Amino acid sequence: MKLFHTQITAKDAKAPNLYEAIEYGKRSRVMDVSHEGYVKYHLWRTSASELGRFGVGIELYFRFVKYMAVVLLVMSLIAIPNIFINSAGNRMSLADQKFGMEQTTLGNQGTVDNSTTTTYIDFEIVGNSYHVEQRNMVTIIVFTDLGYCVMFLISLLWFKSRQGEVAELNDLANVTAADYSIEVTGFPTEPVTEEEVRHHFQKYGKIVEVSLARQFNNVIQHYKTKAKLGAKLSSALAKWTATGKGEQVAQKLMNRLNDIDHQIARVNPKNLKIEQLNADRAFIVFNKEEDRNSVLHKYRWSYWNLFRRCQRRHLRWRQQSPLTVKVAPEPSNILWENLEFSDSARLKRRLLTAGVTLLLLCFSFVAIYAVDIAQTKLDTTSECAQSYTREEAAVGDATALACYCSSIGLSRIFFSSSDSSFCSDYISTLLVTAMLTVISAVGVVVINAILKYILRKLASYERHSSKTSQIRQVTLKVFFAQFLNTALIVLLVNSNLRGKVSVPSDLLVGVHDDMDVQWYATVGSSILVTMFVNVFSPHCMQLALIPFNKCMLKRKVKQQYTQRDLNALFAGPEFDIATRYAQIMNTIFVTMLYCSGLPILLPFAAASLTLVYWADKILFLRVCQRPPAYDEAASSLVLSVLPFAIVFHLAFAIWMYGVGTLVQSDFVSQSIYDFVKIHTGQDLNTIASQDNLGVVIRILRWSGFPLFCALCVLVVGLVFFDTILQILHKMLLCCNASKIVPEAEGIGEYLHELENIKANGLHTYDIRQNESYRDSIRAFDIS
Repeated sequence: MKLFHTQITAKDAKAPNLYEAIEYGKRSRVMDVSHEGYVKYHLWRTSASELGRFGVGIELYFRFVKYMAVVLLVMSLIAIPNIFINSAGNRMSLADQKFGMEQTTLGNQGTVDNSTTTTYIDFEIVGNSYHVEQRNMVTIIVFTDLGYCVMFLISLLWFKSRQGEVAELNDLANVTAADYSIEVTGFPTEPVTEEEVRHHFQKYGKIVEVSLARQFNNVIQHYKTKAKLGAKLSSALAKWTATGKGEQVAQKLMNRLNDIDHQIARVNPKNLKIEQLNADRAFIVFNKEEDRNSVLHKYRWSYWNLFRRCQRRHLRWRQQSPLTVKVAPEPSNILWENLEFSDSARLKRRLLTAGVTLLLLCFSFVAIYAVDIAQTKLDTTSECAQSYTREEAAVGDATALACYCSSIGLSRIFFSSSDSSFCSDYISTLLVTAMLTVISAVGVVVINAILKYILRKLASYERHSSKTSQIRQVTLKVFFAQFLNTALIVLLVNSNLRGKVSVPSDLLVGVHDDMDVQWYATVGSSILVTMFVNVFSPHCMQLALIPFNKCMLKRKVKQQYTQRDLNALFAGPEFDIATRYAQIMNTIFVTMLYCSGLPILLPFAAASLTLVYWADKILFLRVCQRPPAYDEAASSLVLSVLPFAIVFHLAFAIWMYGVGTLVQSDFVSQSIYDFVKIHTGQDLNTIASQDNLGVVIRILRWSGFPLFCALCVLVVGLVFFDTILQILHKMLLCCNASKIVPEAEGIGEYLHELENIKANGLHTYDIRQNESYRDSIRAFDIS
C-alpha cells in the first residue's frame, strides 16, 4: 500500500465526530459570520445585495430572477385584453379543450357567422354586451402585443445598464483577494521561482503573496482521481474494520489506485515535485490596492500583442520576455488544472463537444418525435372536413365516428347511455391522446434533466480556465437543448409544409398546414401542459425533498465510518447557477415565442420565475454549500441573448395573427395595392398565389404590418445594441444623479482587511489552501 493510502486511512481511522461534522457544515454553507459564530440568514429579509458578499454573480442572479418575475407579471396584466377576448369565443368544442386551458388561446377567439363567414367577438363590460367584428378589434389585439414587447425590451436594457453599477457597488461593499491581485503570464519555458517574481514586482509596493500556477501536464487530473479513490478506500477500510464487510470493494479500489499510479508514472516519469514544474503564470497579491493599480497602469498595453512586442526592457521578465499583466480572478473561481491549456487546444475540445452535443440532441429529437407522431396519429378530429350523422358514423371509418362524437359533445356522451356505448372507441382514443400529451410534456422535462447532467460533464472536458467561463458554456448548451426540446420539436413534428418549402419527403409532413383551431387543440395544448409543468419543476421538487433529505440524513449519519464522509453529508449540494440560468432562459424564450397565440403563457412564466426565486433563495440559504465567487460574465451572457426572444416573438406573432381562418384583418391601405402593382406589375392576389407560405399577405395586413415594422426596427437596433445601451445608461444617470456610483476612495490594506476577506471567500491563491485541490496536492507532495 502506498504511503498516501496509509496516511489517509490512519487519519480517518478514528470514529467520526458528529459535532465536528456539524461545524464543518456551517463553515461550508451560506451563513453569516458574527461575534456569535455562524448565523443563518433570514429567508425573507435578506436582500440580493446582502447575498453579493458571495460574489457579484450570485447577487446579479437573484436580482435578475426577481426582476424578470415582476416584468412578466406586468406583461401578463398588459395581455389581459387578449386573454379575455380569446376566452369569450366559442371556436373550440369541448372535445378540443382537453385541459380547459385551450379556451384562452387564439384558436378559440371569436364567433363565426356562417351566413356571412364574418367573425364576431362577443364580450360584456359592466353589464353591457358588445357584438363587434373581429377586424375592428385587430388593432387592440396587435398593439397590446406590441405593448408588452416594448415593456420587455426596455426592461432588459434597463437591467443591463444597471448591471455595471451593481458590480461596482458590490466591489466597493465586499473586499476580496482579487481587489489586491494581478495575474501575470508570459514566462519562458524554464524554471521560475516565487522569489524571482517577488523581486521583479516589489518595486511597485509591498507584496503579501506570490503563487505560481504550474504546467501540470494533466498530472493534476490523475492526482485528483487518486485523492478521490483514496478517500473511498479509507471509507471502505473503515467499514471493513467496523463491520467486517466491504473487503471486495476495498480490493477493487486498491487495484484502481495502482492503475492510477501507473498512469501518473507515464505522465510524470521523473516523479517531479510541484516546485520542479515550469511556471505557467503567477498570481501576485499586493498589500495595497493602489500598488496593484500602479502595476496595471504600467502594463496597460500588455493586452495587445503588437504593443507587448515593443514592451520596455525593465518591464520584461529578466529584461527579455514580455509579460502580460491583468486583474486576477477570484481564487475560488480558478480551475488550476486547466490554466496551461492554450486557446487552440480548448477550441479543438469545444468542436468535439459540439459534435457530441449535436448527437445527443438528435437522440432527444427522435424520442420526442416518436411520442408526438403517436399522438397525431390518434388525433382524428383534425381531419373532419364535413359533419356526420349517427347513421353515417356507424357505417363509416374511425374518422367519421370521431367527427360525429366530437360534434355532439362530451356532456351528451357521458350522460346518454346509448351515445356512451356508441362513442366508446372515440372516448378511449381521446383518453390515450390526453395521456400521450401529458407523457410528451413530462418526457420533455425528463429529457431536459438528463441533457443537463451530460452537458455539464462535456463542459468540464472543454478545460475552461475559470468556473465562470465553464458556466457560460454550460448555460448556452443546456438552454439550446431545452429550447429545442420544449419549443421547436413539437412545432416541426406537427407542421405540414410539403409543397411549400423544399425539405426531405419524410420531414415536415405533420397534420397541420397552419396554426388553425386544431393546431391550438393539439400542439398548443401540449405546449401549455409542458409550460404548466415547468411552473413547478424542478425547483419545487427540490424544495419538497428537503424534509425527506433531513430524515435520510439522520439515517445516513450512522452509516458513515470516516470523518471525511460525515463532513460531506453536512456540506450540502452545489448551487448550480449554470443550469438555473438555462432553465430561466428557456422559460422566457418559449413564452415569448408562443405567447401571441397562447397568452396565458405569460402568467405561467411569471408564476414560474416567482417560485424559482423563492425556491432558489431557500435552497441557497438553507441547503446548498457556499459557491465560488462568480463574476458578472454569466449574467452578461443571458442579457445579450434575451433580446433575440423578442425577434422570435414578433416573427411568430406575424404568422399567428396572419392565419386568415382565425383572424380577419384588412390590408393596411389601398396605397399598398398601388405600390405593389406599380413596382411588380402584379396585384396582391397574384403575388399571394406565388407565395407558398403566405408571408407577404400576412405582413401587409393590419394584423401583421405593425409587428413587421417593429421587427425591422428591432433588428437594426440589435446591430447597434451596445451604442443604444450606452446612451440609455447616460440618460438614466442624468435623470437620477443621486444614484451614480461613487468613486472608489480606496480600501484598507490587505493584512488589515484579512478577516473580512476570509468572510467573503477564499483569501489566498495558494493552491494548497484551496479545499477543492488540497487532497490532490497532498497526494502530489507525498507520492
